[in-house]
Amino acid sequence: SQVGALLWVAVKTRPDILATVSQAASLMTRNPREVKRIAAGLWRYLRGTMNMCLRYSSCKERDVLTAWTDASFSPEGSRSRSGYIITLGEHVLGWGSQRQTVTAWSATEAEIDGMCTGTQELLKYQTTLEDMLGRKLNVRLRGDNSAAIVLTKREGFTLGHWRTRIFAGRGAWLRDQVKEHDIEVDHVPGSGLIADMLTKTLPFRRLAELREAAGIVDVGLHS
Repeated sequence: SQVGALLWVAVKTRPDILATVSQAASLMTRNPREVKRIAAGLWRYLRGTMNMCLRYSSCKERDVLTAWTDASFSPEGSRSRSGYIITLGEHVLGWGSQRQTVTAWSATEAEIDGMCTGTQELLKYQTTLEDMLGRKLNVRLRGDNSAAIVLTKREGFTLGHWRTRIFAGRGAWLRDQVKEHDIEVDHVPGSGLIADMLTKTLPFRRLAELREAAGIVDVGLHS
């Protein structure tokens, strides 16, 4: 029940806790004691940041739709975690954090999977927003793995660049979507990638920096 309540908060209003809540959910049957410890820490964090919320105001880049993507590679044979944040200009529209469905053999493969997940959501938002606004949007995809970005921009498809056909197929799909929808793919250093908080539990100071970059600010409300 604690994880369910925290998941509702994370999905609706607080992307900064979603990665940790998702990790707790994956431990419920294996280590319930640890889940209780994590839940207690999350409630303390929320109590200390209860005035924080997503803020929306006028912005300059109103026609720029961006998917910020990241992945945390799990080198021990477990599945990695993908995270994404969709923004219109400076405003956060949606976010997600989930374990990948297959095991990645390298950080590049994990990042490709994360970029695929972010691109899927990006295209959904693009279709809806362009219909609503009646104008074309500039679409961007941002990540911090240089190798994954190079493979995404590569003109031809070469199976030899991949260890498994599963990720080869995902890389080919991602490259095709980038070309078909004219998506601008940019490299962003990990220090400035706001999706980083959707893939792992971060130290408080680092989390505070990304939280502010995503527009989660103290609005000065009091109970």
